[in-house]
Amino acid sequence: NTIFFMMSSATEKKINSEIKIFPNPANKLITIQSSFNLCNNEITIYDIQGNEMLKLVQHDVWNNISIDISNLPTGLYFVTINGKELNYNKKIVISR
Repeated sequence: NTIFFMMSSATEKKINSEIKIFPNPANKLITIQSSFNLCNNEITIYDIQGNEMLKLVQHDVWNNISIDISNLPTGLYFVTINGKELNYNKKIVISR
């Protein structure tokens, strides 16, 4: 699987300032924090080869969510958040 993400630079800068994923590097948990509601968006974590490692859809209203990544091996991953009006991609490192 190959994943491509395309955004205009203005849109990308706005989204990057409104969504934070931390800590990075991460160990057991990552937190996704947003200044807007991410209800009904799909969160997916892919490994460096493009394999889907974790997927969830949050149906409740939320701006802050913690995700347990303790079962994922050490390495480089991509966190994507996709919805009707949002396509976001962030690289994270899991290290122990």
